[in-house]
Amino acid sequence: TKEERFEEWQDFHKDLLEKFRADPNHYHLGIICSYGFMIDSKIIDLFSHGVFVIHPSLLPLYRGATPIQSALFNGDRETGISLCEAIKEVFDAGRIWIQQKVPIDQTDTYTTVGKTMSDRAAGLVDRL
Repeated sequence: TKEERFEEWQDFHKDLLEKFRADPNHYHLGIICSYGFMIDSKIIDLFSHGVFVIHPSLLPLYRGATPIQSALFNGDRETGISLCEAIKEVFDAGRIWIQQKVPIDQTDTYTTVGKTMSDRAAGLVDRL
């Protein structure tokens, strides 16, 4: 349920803050993908080099929770991956650092597009 997911998210925040308190100089860069809740400002502040979001669209197009579905529903022939800065209190609105286009074939589904995008997204992080 949504309530259970929110509790898990709160537990994640608590665990992450405890790890930082134990070793504040260990973590410098945060990477987020596939999240459904706002990242707490306190978490973003912990990373000295910032927090980046991997988003499955060519931002600013299809901000929000359903970018792959929106591209397929609208009959787009391409979509893409954006690597942008996480901004406090706003989803998918930070400065875009890298984008990579991903073609959409007529036979593609949410699953096939999602797999292609996740495979390519890993390579974008290396380019930071």
